[in-house]
Amino acid sequence: PTGQFIELLWDFLHNRASSESWEDLCRAIPYKDNLNYYFRMKDLSLFLAQQRFTALKPNEMMAVLRSNLKAIKGFKNIGGRGTNYFQIPIPSNADQPTALSTPGFNTGY
Repeated sequence: PTGQFIELLWDFLHNRASSESWEDLCRAIPYKDNLNYYFRMKDLSLFLAQQRFTALKPNEMMAVLRSNLKAIKGFKNIGGRGTNYFQIPIPSNADQPTALSTPGFNTGY
């Protein structure tokens, strides 16, 4: 279930409209800068419910975010409203495709 959660999280962050401004965070759109992704937990929870993911409880999701993904909880005043958010560092190889290695075949007849 942890792997499924991380995969759905990356789907939430990558395959949705990403924003270049903090104000869009209040409209359930993840924000991305050069170093981090920012999102609200309630938006992620709604996305996971739409995907029918119920394998982890909210406290277990928080543990995965903090331990596996080094998430940091933050608070920012956005558009006159206080907003809680999570910040996850962008992996250094997030946008680079990885080459697959092909196995060598031994044709010793």
